[in-house]
Amino acid sequence: MNIFTDNFNLHIKKNDIIFNDDKLTLTDKDLFDYFCTSGKGIEHLNINQIPQSLDRNAALILAGLTKGGVKTFYDVQKKEFYELTFSYHFPLYYEPHFLNFIQENIDLLVRGNLINFATKGEFIKVNLSDIQAFSNFEKRYNGLIRRNDKIFEILFDFIDIKSVLRNWNRYCIAKHNKKFSSAALNAYNIIYSLKDFHIVQYLYKNKVVAEGVVFISPETKTLYYCIFHWDEDVFKYSPGIYNYVKTIDFCYKHNYNFSFCYGFQEYKLNIIKDFVTINKNETWTQKLR
Repeated sequence: MNIFTDNFNLHIKKNDIIFNDDKLTLTDKDLFDYFCTSGKGIEHLNINQIPQSLDRNAALILAGLTKGGVKTFYDVQKKEFYELTFSYHFPLYYEPHFLNFIQENIDLLVRGNLINFATKGEFIKVNLSDIQAFSNFEKRYNGLIRRNDKIFEILFDFIDIKSVLRNWNRYCIAKHNKKFSSAALNAYNIIYSLKDFHIVQYLYKNKVVAEGVVFISPETKTLYYCIFHWDEDVFKYSPGIYNYVKTIDFCYKHNYNFSFCYGFQEYKLNIIKDFVTINKNETWTQKLR
């Protein structure tokens, strides 16, 4: 992998790290800190090709560069900008404190393949402080909330994360034909057990029919909806939309930003349309920053 710009030329191939013609031999923390310093003052870097997965040296270097201030990486073959993310949940430059956890637990994250590049511009983070926008949002979803509040019981942090991940993995296999590796599930189990991650469950007639995991960042006052799954038996009650609407209501009342993480799915854009302007080319701008 080659990463470059003016006066910056980095070649990474497993254990060989050559930076501006010098071969580096550094420990993990020194490698992270070295490129944290090297990334200062640089917002964008070119990369010869965005990789599907990262080895530990590449992950440490990219995390260090991001901590130093690099926000985007331009794939010169695809001619697209990318951001370094934690499992497509959020760009790591938005939550730089999380990069220290990555540096300290690099093997866990690399084995699980949870440090990923995502296309720039597909991250959805919404400021909910516009009073009129929230009033319009409430009017649209008031009926759904009143109906489903009588149907579902909501529990928070009431169950072990392992059970949630087992159910989520089954859901992804059935719905998307995607199965997570044992290394990925193990990494999620450890990370989702950290204090700022929380479990949400929905009960229907005393049966768990939907579950999710959110990350609430104290640094950026943002709630990220990381994962969510539901039972098809309650599809007619729109459990997914109901869950996100309830979460946005919570965020508004507690002065949090809300994030759908990545992806311009139509249902997401419809839910947040009172707070953002959606353009025909599927880019969006916040009405109130």
